[in-house]
Amino acid sequence: MGAARGAPSSPRRLPVLSVLLLQLLSGVQAAIIFIKEPSSQDALQGRRALLRCEVEASGPVHVYWLLDGAPVQDTERRFAQGSSLSFTAVDRLQDSGAFQCVARNEATGEEAHSANASFNIKWIETGPVVLKHPALEAEIQPQTQITLRCHIDGHPRPTYQWFRDGSPFSEGQSNHTVSSKERNLTLRPASPDHSGIYSCCAHNAFGQTCSSQNFTLSISDESFARVVLAPQDVIVARNEEAIFHCQFSAQPPPSLQWVFEDETPITNRSRFPHLRRATVFANGSLLLTQVRPRNAGVYRCIGQGQRGPPVILEATLHLAEIEDMPPFEPRVFTAGNEERVACLPPQGLPEPSVWWEHSGVRLPAYGRVYQKGHELVFTSTVEGDAGVYTCHAANLAGQRRQNVNITVATVPMWLKKPEDSQLEEGKPGYLHCLTQATPKPTVIWYRNQMLISEDSRFEVSKNGTLRINSVEVYDGTWYRCVSSTPAGSIEAQARVQVLEKLKFTPPPLPHTFIVVVCFCFCFYIRCSQ
Repeated sequence: MGAARGAPSSPRRLPVLSVLLLQLLSGVQAAIIFIKEPSSQDALQGRRALLRCEVEASGPVHVYWLLDGAPVQDTERRFAQGSSLSFTAVDRLQDSGAFQCVARNEATGEEAHSANASFNIKWIETGPVVLKHPALEAEIQPQTQITLRCHIDGHPRPTYQWFRDGSPFSEGQSNHTVSSKERNLTLRPASPDHSGIYSCCAHNAFGQTCSSQNFTLSISDESFARVVLAPQDVIVARNEEAIFHCQFSAQPPPSLQWVFEDETPITNRSRFPHLRRATVFANGSLLLTQVRPRNAGVYRCIGQGQRGPPVILEATLHLAEIEDMPPFEPRVFTAGNEERVACLPPQGLPEPSVWWEHSGVRLPAYGRVYQKGHELVFTSTVEGDAGVYTCHAANLAGQRRQNVNITVATVPMWLKKPEDSQLEEGKPGYLHCLTQATPKPTVIWYRNQMLISEDSRFEVSKNGTLRINSVEVYDGTWYRCVSSTPAGSIEAQARVQVLEKLKFTPPPLPHTFIVVVCFCFCFYIRCSQ
């Protein structure tokens, strides 16, 4: 081994080398000598450790390890490191026992065994708090002995600390005892005062941990008030009645008192305006008739037994309400598409239910047009889906509704396309672009591919006709109209020729003519041009 080939100058190995030399000179077979043997040691659960082993021999030596006499196989956690045995994480179950280093001379077959070595593994593991005595929770009775066990274990033996409702038990109290050896907490005699959540913690040289699951101890005292029926929150409409149910049990029977949120006691003789219509029944129920806003609030039912603290239960009376719904904007859909309309329910108490109607008929939960949640869904819109749809919302306070007007857009169709035209210069000219669709199409005109904007020369009427107020010579060109809706568009073009006025070039000059008319007398007439 590597250790066997150590530096010969080491003073501590000289005696061993001398022995080997003498054996060789005398012809005696060389022995295997352990330079370092494994020794027992402390170890921590899950931590690293190393068992050392070094040998000296004259020939090749194979070293392996035994655990309680069985060969140790290499794993990722435990493996041979040279002639030593290395542990990446000590395990208290797999590494308990006696380890032994064995050296075997490959030439002679001679074996040498080291002394046994073991780990003193320190560990601690969590566990639950359980009932040890009596055997069943149903057998727990006041004035009996109750024993709880803390299932935290470890080595060395941990020191235990017990807690109730998070507070540690005080030393020296006579109503309980703690046994660290048995890991027990004993309550004697048990009483309702011992009720609570029990937990434990423990620590030793390895560390500290607390119980993984706690134990809830509930010891009832017949004289304590116990809840039989607790009141629940209620929501009622204005002028309706509300009822709260509340019952306690105890021996002797407990008292029961109702109070309003301002601590006003409620009786059948209450004179307060908001409590005059209140009735308390013999079974503890409270009835309020013709509920008004001033009756809304918190009501407390208080039960008091002969012993123990009062038990206070609360319930709230809410007055139903519903707000207005926001209006819808008109919607334009395209035929063939999936479309959705969301209905935002109004604020209300209780939460309003929402549904959709069309022509007075409630829409189903499936189909081509259906309701999903608060949404109106059109899986594939058709022109016949156009119309008014109504979203309804209702609760105890009433009902609200809003209409949405849905239009299904179609592609425009021609009624009259623009036609090639001859327009007279200086006169108004017209080009028609008549289409129909849903919704009403938008018509725009282009002149030589340039958008025509309305001004003093051009006007576009509501039906799409283009008017040129005074035709100029340069208006003779191509015109194109485009008619569109959200569903699509169509277009057509036409050529305009301008019929020019007759013009003199150059313009004629003014002339004067004299006309003489003679009958019996002569008349002179002067004409100018």
